[in-house]
Amino acid sequence: MKHLLQLLIIIFVLSVNLVAQKQFEMNVIMLKDTFLVGEEIDLGLTLTNITDMAQPIKVPGTIGIQIYDAKDNEVKDNNKVIGAVHRFGMTKSELKPKEADYYIYNLMSSFGNKYYHGTLTTYLEAGEYKIKIRIKSANNFIEEKIISINIIEPIGDELTFFNSFNSILSPLLAQKYDEILFLEQLQNLHKTYPNSVYSPILLDILAANMRFGVLKNEEKADEYRNEILEKYTWSGLNWGFLSESLKAKASRNEKIDYLNSLLPKSANSPMHKIIENYIKIETAK
Repeated sequence: MKHLLQLLIIIFVLSVNLVAQKQFEMNVIMLKDTFLVGEEIDLGLTLTNITDMAQPIKVPGTIGIQIYDAKDNEVKDNNKVIGAVHRFGMTKSELKPKEADYYIYNLMSSFGNKYYHGTLTTYLEAGEYKIKIRIKSANNFIEEKIISINIIEPIGDELTFFNSFNSILSPLLAQKYDEILFLEQLQNLHKTYPNSVYSPILLDILAANMRFGVLKNEEKADEYRNEILEKYTWSGLNWGFLSESLKAKASRNEKIDYLNSLLPKSANSPMHKIIENYIKIETAK
């Protein structure tokens, strides 16, 4: 009876594997595993069709991201209820054999137990965390990866920057605030600490205000966005603007030269693969 039960279990496992074979290879790219409190945390995700099927297969529409602290408590996803999954906007709906799709997700856009003053942007407090990424393909095969990261308190100039940044942002959502003073304070902070890890976030706020605020100035907004792209190429905030920047280039060769100039400045970051993909696209034209 015991041997019969073991045989049935083996048959069940084999049948499940036949029905739900692995279709995708999932790889995760992160710039580093230690971040400052309030720093941008980008997660790059590659899905590759590893099948030999003649027909393309559908990209999983649902990719779950959950974050747990050192005590295995789940960090609330501020855009959804705990336990919900993210809907990734993958660039392709299906993939041919050996074809890959890539996406960057900024964890600060949803996860966190603290808020920047005066904004809806969250961030994680100091501590150790596990990021669980889970995909379920159309044939119900489930793949999961767990990435460990550490969040530490800023010190020195970064601490001064962080505290000043929060202070400047504090009146942002008030009914009345001095926009001119607000922008001047942000500009002065950036001039004082031009190499801060927080700089892309600050410049992105400046660009948004120049594009949509009372002191609308499209040229200045592009200047700030270009600074993020040129100086902080590793930032995932560049993804959308890189596409806009390429459209402004006159020729294919100009685009390729520009992308190649950015590539070394994005080394080891999720943006590196985005730039590589653009180079492949432009080279194939």
